[in-house]
Amino acid sequence: MGDNMRKNVIVVGAGASAEFDLPTGVQLAGRLRMALNFNQDNFGSIVGSAGDRNLASAISKFCQDSGRDRNVLFQAARQISANMPLAPSIDNYLDTHSHNSDLVVVGKMAIANEIMNAERRSLLMVQEGNIFNQINFERLKETWISVFFRIIVAKRKFENFLDALANITFISFNYDRCIKHFLVSAAASYFDLREKDIVKVLGAINVIHPYGSVGSIEVSGGRATGFGSSFDASEIISSSDKIRTFTEGVIDTQLSHSIKSSFEGADLVMFLGFAFLDINMQVLTPKDGGAKRVLATAMGRSADTKLRLQSLISTSFMDKRFRAPVEMFDGRCSDLFYEFDHYLAEIQPK
Repeated sequence: MGDNMRKNVIVVGAGASAEFDLPTGVQLAGRLRMALNFNQDNFGSIVGSAGDRNLASAISKFCQDSGRDRNVLFQAARQISANMPLAPSIDNYLDTHSHNSDLVVVGKMAIANEIMNAERRSLLMVQEGNIFNQINFERLKETWISVFFRIIVAKRKFENFLDALANITFISFNYDRCIKHFLVSAAASYFDLREKDIVKVLGAINVIHPYGSVGSIEVSGGRATGFGSSFDASEIISSSDKIRTFTEGVIDTQLSHSIKSSFEGADLVMFLGFAFLDINMQVLTPKDGGAKRVLATAMGRSADTKLRLQSLISTSFMDKRFRAPVEMFDGRCSDLFYEFDHYLAEIQPK
């Protein structure tokens, strides 16, 4: 990670974004249960305070634009809401009901709405009244991405930082835009950059979203924009079109190739807050080759589960010419960086 010539892959799951106060899968299901719990009167109008009104507007607009039956989609919303306490996650529930296009389209709008709301509530959101218009980095200093940033800027000038950043591939299974938003904002502040160099930072960050994200990060007015921005019904619909379910999967063959090939010959692979679901492992597992070293968080997992995951990861992602064990770390993502700081320090440039 510290060497400009090293090839590194960081796989990011919901547990990693949870450090920024974004929801885990269980928390997201709970929020969707409330957001989709609409009440309708005999004329089909939404009544009472239950449900998310912005989301209701998006569903209504979608029906108006597409000619779909509004009552059918609101019934689908209530169906999702009622079953969230039973579902392993919203993704699993939509996968089970992939044949029901009404339910899937409502579910994706609900996910997009909640993720964009979560960005606005997160630790990465610029505070109102912040005259410097930047992230409160003090609140984030113990999160994994802040520790990661401190590692890659150590003993580096700006151009060396860009080179190191360009050799890291992030594969994020989250729909949020946390990684690019933080790294662009942090680099702009740390190196005191002007807009043309901030654009260079954005271009050096390689984040692959196998299932899409709610939108992009741009540079405007000397800062990163897009994350946590206000949104309306049209933007909920537009963002929902950018995300995919398990069933829809990785439909771009070039994207699939980029994901799998990123692991081939990698010096270091890190799994942060990742659940190792079979369907996601299929998305990642390379056809040829593997990594020299793998570190992974396994917070709260039993000893038996960690042994099974070690074997699975070793078989799927390790280069057989190297005998370094897969390290399963029982702690937060940020703690993994602290625990292995000596190893990470070893790969800093001399």
